[in-house]
Amino acid sequence: SMFQDSGLGSRYSATQGLEGVCHWDPWLTSKHIDGTREEDFPQFFIDILGNPDAYINILKEQGSTAYRFSLEWSVIQPTSQDAIDLYRRFIRLLQANSIEPYITLHHFVHPLWFEEKGAFKYEENGPIYKQYALDMIELFPEVTHWYTFNEIGAFTLECLLKDHPSQINSLDQAARMIGYMLKTHCDIYQEAKTDAQIGITHQWLKFYAINGNPLENFVCDLANKVAHRAIYDFFKTGHFNFQAGFLSNVSFSIPPDQFAQNNGFLDHIGLQFYGPAHIILGSNGGVNFPGHRIYNICCNTLGLGLSFGGTCPPGKSVMSFGPTVDPESLIANLQEAVELGHP
Repeated sequence: SMFQDSGLGSRYSATQGLEGVCHWDPWLTSKHIDGTREEDFPQFFIDILGNPDAYINILKEQGSTAYRFSLEWSVIQPTSQDAIDLYRRFIRLLQANSIEPYITLHHFVHPLWFEEKGAFKYEENGPIYKQYALDMIELFPEVTHWYTFNEIGAFTLECLLKDHPSQINSLDQAARMIGYMLKTHCDIYQEAKTDAQIGITHQWLKFYAINGNPLENFVCDLANKVAHRAIYDFFKTGHFNFQAGFLSNVSFSIPPDQFAQNNGFLDHIGLQFYGPAHIILGSNGGVNFPGHRIYNICCNTLGLGLSFGGTCPPGKSVMSFGPTVDPESLIANLQEAVELGHP
């Protein structure tokens, strides 16, 4: 995301002179960013668009042949020809150095005005985003590979957990938002009248219970539906089904002939994976489990205690943002991705 590396659309943007404010800008405070002073924020961002040569040289030194980045909606539409010109220069420099650009249209960031309208919480906002996406695909015909969304499931889960600025407040709202975003992706796929290759990126984020008690299993099942299973099953079958007892009941289907005629609404799939996530909600045997947001109550001498939160199995390590360090588990997810039948 160009927001993540350059701060585009925020008051701390490393690329100066661009108008537009993204929905993360109000959240760039020490209240929402752990352990960070607000005066430190400017040092986190680099001016990739304004100084592309230095960055492209890094990519060349790494031997990169492709580079994925985002168009930041908040600064590129509808006001800024300057942003369009900077992006076009960056794209052409990548191509001149034999680095294929892969563009993500929505990477966890959208304009503040779109968030104030409810963003993807409401189905009627989907056409607003669709028109932006179609405009961008037409505006940059030199780009072949596009992703409509980055990690719908992870995005929605983070919105539900309030780790992202969002108006999503319930599991049912989260399920509906996933459905609306999937429908919007399909609409973009059908209406993009160019030679562009349209895809989506998906994080293979799966949750596993440490103890296997009913509460852990229930939470893991819900998290798996939001983050992975409901989305993966849609692109495999054309059916979206999110049922969770009295909490949510959302479903829709694409007719099989329409699903087949549109190549499953994917020309390519972006596989993203950090590691499996593990949940403990219960006994810890008197051992403090590690994790960024975990609560431990322990009596080591008696071997008794309780833990609540995201962690990792004994003998493993947990990343600062939740998943377990387990590179071998990528293999099964690669195999699952291959089953979708897309590059």
